[in-house]
Amino acid sequence: MIHGRRLLFLILSLALGLRIAAACGVHYALNEHDQPVYLIAGDADGYWQLAEKIRQGQPYALYDPPRYVQRMPGFPAVLAAGLWLGRGNPFVVRLLLAVLGTLTCGLLFVLGCQLFDETTAATGALLAAVSPTMIGFSVIILSEMLFALTMLICLIMLCGLARSMRDTVRCSLVWAALFGASTGMATLVRPSWLLVAPGCCLVLTVWARSRRIAAAQSACLLAACCLVLLPWAYRNRLVTEHWVVTTLWAGPSLYDGWNPSADGGSNMQFFERDQLMSRMSEYAVDRHYRGQAFRYAWEHPRRVAELAILKMKRFWSLWPTSAVLRRVDVRVIMTAYFVPIFLFGLYGVGLVRSRLWHLLLCAGPLLYFSAIHMVFVGSMRYRLPAEFPFLLLSAFGVRSWLASTGRMDASPVIRCPWGNGGLRHGLG
Repeated sequence: MIHGRRLLFLILSLALGLRIAAACGVHYALNEHDQPVYLIAGDADGYWQLAEKIRQGQPYALYDPPRYVQRMPGFPAVLAAGLWLGRGNPFVVRLLLAVLGTLTCGLLFVLGCQLFDETTAATGALLAAVSPTMIGFSVIILSEMLFALTMLICLIMLCGLARSMRDTVRCSLVWAALFGASTGMATLVRPSWLLVAPGCCLVLTVWARSRRIAAAQSACLLAACCLVLLPWAYRNRLVTEHWVVTTLWAGPSLYDGWNPSADGGSNMQFFERDQLMSRMSEYAVDRHYRGQAFRYAWEHPRRVAELAILKMKRFWSLWPTSAVLRRVDVRVIMTAYFVPIFLFGLYGVGLVRSRLWHLLLCAGPLLYFSAIHMVFVGSMRYRLPAEFPFLLLSAFGVRSWLASTGRMDASPVIRCPWGNGGLRHGLG
């Protein structure tokens, strides 16, 4: 039987090969149809324009009148690095994204080893490596895979913080700072992750044996997160005269989800129709749409509840809702992969239901983004990063099922990051 580094090398080689093949396929298809560098405009177009401006040293802004704080800088910076390496060649950018998608599979293995046994971790990494959706999204100009990578780093740092609870206070403070810094880095890719930092501080306070130590850990966590975000917030202060930690696109995005013509999907035509940027500042526009969205929600609570259901249907869709990706073969492949993997994941949830820590790390991100996108617009791609840790529950379910049918000798092991060794899943 293959173990350890060799097994991980084989899985990562498979993941990289599949993603390079996907990059070649996408690049060839776009060239054949004389299309731009992305399959779907919208977010991808904005990311690409910002990447070009970073590479050329131009102001970080989109459109006219300029929007200086519309997108977080994490993903455009990675695209700019790819453009710099490839001297403007979009294929090199896709290859870089393929490498990052492969690293995400490796990080899932690391997280799996901290929560379960090595074979379960390898099974989870393999499921991620061959996922058709994850392969495809690894090479298109969208931020989902980069965010998945940074999110997994956060979860690994959180496991380190849990392990440090049995060590010295100084060690736990270091891990708290590392977790806070990684949370800040993930927020630079996707702003909605910012709520995780105060949420973890609350968990630390509730679970801590010492309120004083929990307060020190929370302070280190929040300070490190703020330190990472400070350059971006200060830059926003210079261009808008306001301290903005994330973006000034939350207001329009919120109104996109709560307005008289909302249907659960994204339709930003109102922004172009209103043309508020021509007579208001970017900050004022953001506040205007926030106010409009909350006013609509207050006056139409029943419709808001209906929209929440529609958004969940889109969030849990088996395939992308974009017309470009609605081919029958795409739907069949995605459904054939997702349904059994999700069912095994639910089986895994049942097996670890008494272990709140494992549910928090593996299923928590999925529930977190489900809740967020009951407010904002829903789409399958917003679910994708959170599927990575959930795959560890799927892998645990697969291994447990194989062990119960006698097709595997050993049952999978649940590890406690804070100690106590490994436990068979059937025990305590």
